[in-house]
Amino acid sequence: MPRILVAAGRLRIVDGELRFDPARTERWFGRQPWTVPLDEIATIDSVPRSLAEVMRGGLLRRLRVVDRSGDEELFVLPGGVDAAIEAITSAAATQASARSTSAIV
Repeated sequence: MPRILVAAGRLRIVDGELRFDPARTERWFGRQPWTVPLDEIATIDSVPRSLAEVMRGGLLRRLRVVDRSGDEELFVLPGGVDAAIEAITSAAATQASARSTSAIV
């Protein structure tokens, strides 16, 4: 089910997962942390601005993360979407490389 409103919080890579931790005020309203293992990410890209989605951060470009089951999450990032895509893609590639290396050993 798509989210209707933007939620404040922190998006980071921790222990092989992409993790969103909602801000304290968001937790008061029931917003829960969200995680996806890096190797479960099917697509990571950007979503253009959209006036039709103003309440979902549509005035800005957003980061879109789709997992292998097809679930989609959108993130508004003050540091920029392109830098986030690069960081997440790089972390996922590093994790995949480490797995294949340890499988050989």
